[in-house]
Amino acid sequence: MTEPVFRRPELEDKEIITSYFLKSPSRSCERTFVNVYLWSRHYKVKYAVIEDALVFRSDDDGLSFSYPAGDAGNIKKAVDYLTEYCKEKECPLVFYNVTPEMFAQLESWYPGRFSVEYDRDIADYVYESEKLATLAGNETDNLEDRISLAMDKIVQETIGDIAVSDQIDQPSPKKKNILGRVILSLAGIAILAGAGFYGYKTYYYR
Repeated sequence: MTEPVFRRPELEDKEIITSYFLKSPSRSCERTFVNVYLWSRHYKVKYAVIEDALVFRSDDDGLSFSYPAGDAGNIKKAVDYLTEYCKEKECPLVFYNVTPEMFAQLESWYPGRFSVEYDRDIADYVYESEKLATLAGNETDNLEDRISLAMDKIVQETIGDIAVSDQIDQPSPKKKNILGRVILSLAGIAILAGAGFYGYKTYYYR
């Protein structure tokens, strides 16, 4: 079996990653480019396209994979591929951030072969959109402080990077990349604060 090439998500990967997410929509916070881009810097998550389905790999706390994203037929092919891959590696096949809909799909294809476990430690939480937009109420005080500190850091780092570059009137590739990172960082602050709700792991027993 050919070893799949996994790599860290970069800004230029946004289009291809998003295209696969759109093929299998989910409310999971793991199905947004901003989220996977930002968190891949902390958890070292990498991605690959397997059987024309998008798969993320994590080596944190053992080998595990995100549930594949793509057309249903290709998702099944990717699951079959990963099953054989894990057999060769002599390790269990583990999917993380599996929604109830994803598990139902697995169960329809492989009745009784997978089990699901809820892990409270990896669960995220949900903010009401109005409270998140206005930061009203005592429960968002800590979040407001974290956003303020994050924005100050982003602005300081960005101004510093641009100040040492050559000319500001004609944006260089470096400047464009800096601005792209700023936009993603600002958009991702809410996600870093917590805006998802799935903490399921799915295990396959051979």
